[in-house]
Amino acid sequence: MSIRTVFILINILSTLLASYAWFHAWRRHKNKSLAATFFILCMAATTLYAFGYTMELASNTLSQILFWVKIEHLGIEFISPTWLLFTLCLSGNEKKISPKKISLFFIIPLLMILLVITNHYHLNPRLTENAPFPTLTYTRGTVAWIGISYAAFCLVLSLFLFA
Repeated sequence: MSIRTVFILINILSTLLASYAWFHAWRRHKNKSLAATFFILCMAATTLYAFGYTMELASNTLSQILFWVKIEHLGIEFISPTWLLFTLCLSGNEKKISPKKISLFFIIPLLMILLVITNHYHLNPRLTENAPFPTLTYTRGTVAWIGISYAAFCLVLSLFLFA
């Protein structure tokens, strides 16, 4: 079994587990709590990301990979802010979360999605040479690092809130 096949199988399992988590939470979501809503959104975003990454790994051409990277980012950009919002609810800060504040959490993720949709104009995407299977290589600019930093900030803050 090739390493590519192993990665694909692991990602299929991840997709199925995340799908189960959001679907099961959605079905049991009787009280419509804000925490449950953010958890469901986070798991749905995780499912979309895992599915997109599985398909990226299964792709062979640059155009196929770029398509699936766009799908991945529709999920991955929302994982960390929805997880932070979920954490805020569980840590007793639910009353401080307003619709206006919620929208602020998604400014950077929406900007990142816009940039990923247009990535062929500014990232110099190409396939990695000498890799065991086709993988995407591109130039990360300042905005990409801002997006990565924002995701890390959300996840680290969630960790502190849980601690």
